[in-house]
Amino acid sequence: MNILSFIAGSGAIVIIGLIIVLFTKDCFLQLIIKKIDQLADKEDIQKIEKIVNQLEDKFISESQDIKKNLTITYQTGTSSINEERDAIVEFNKNYFAWFELYSTMYTIGGLVNNSEIEDYLRKVESLNLEVIYSIVNVEFFVKDPKLNSIINELKQKTLESFEDINLDLVKYFKTSNIELDILNTFHEKHDSEESIVELFEIRTSKYKEFSNKAIPIKKEIVRKQKEVLDYCKNYILSLSKI
Repeated sequence: MNILSFIAGSGAIVIIGLIIVLFTKDCFLQLIIKKIDQLADKEDIQKIEKIVNQLEDKFISESQDIKKNLTITYQTGTSSINEERDAIVEFNKNYFAWFELYSTMYTIGGLVNNSEIEDYLRKVESLNLEVIYSIVNVEFFVKDPKLNSIINELKQKTLESFEDINLDLVKYFKTSNIELDILNTFHEKHDSEESIVELFEIRTSKYKEFSNKAIPIKKEIVRKQKEVLDYCKNYILSLSKI
């Protein structure tokens, strides 16, 4: 049973409200822009500011009401054991899928086309969003505050540990690919491979450099992962005894 099955129960209105708050911020901003566009040619700045403030106040008010209802619903015990277990399993599945790509991003050194690098980065970001959604799922269904805390810590630690090295390697290999395109064009005209060979030697060296930096970081994160997995396993076992 997951969030969709939970919607089918008594908490449907509350969950729909949560989805609206979490995932329609862009719609809210577009509504503001639409209102401004309609009045820009007719009204002065004060009129526009008044509409923006009214929309913002309404959004905040509705968000607070939904949050209050969610708290009441959660405290009445509508979250079942199966929903807790499913939320924990889903988080681990999504987290490790994201981790495997994010922690080995140095493999983009083998991509000589920047569009391929962009595709890779979009996949990483898509998996990152899945992790975020599953964390929200855990926070809603799982009643253990420590478990909620340690999975957030794991996600944040993973992100921060690889952030600098991943930014550097993406910047380097994107720039290197541009240089490679230029050299290939030059080679077609002048039939010289020396510069291309030299660039690939540098790329290979950089690939090894980023790989060597990433490996010890990955080992450190794996230790944190073991702690979280052990806690998740013990918590799920405790649910079966209830």
